Amino acid sequence: MAVVTYADFVTKHPEFAKVEEFPQAAVEAALADAELWHSAELYSAAKLAYSVRLRAAHALAISSFGEKARMTTDVNGEPPTTSTYLAEWERLRKTIPAGPLVA
Repeated sequence: MAVVTYADFVTKHPEFAKVEEFPQAAVEAALADAELWHSAELYSAAKLAYSVRLRAAHALAISSFGEKARMTTDVNGEPPTTSTYLAEWERLRKTIPAGPLVA
């Protein structure tokens, strides 16, 4: 079962709800890939879903679909490799303990 559904994702990030700009299949693929970066043992349920959403949003923002998503500015004419979503994900990651959660 997916940690974050398409409906949950576009509710929290409506900038990705326009299917003509971000096809649902592309969003769902980004969500599935984002889940691979995470371990349920390291995150509370709420932070796990939040982190997956941020990682998926970053992947979409730097993809060919993400031209209008929130991107950081390019450097020396190079396309950006980061996004505001990645910056937030990295901030969140620093709040996660190094070991498994203890109940």
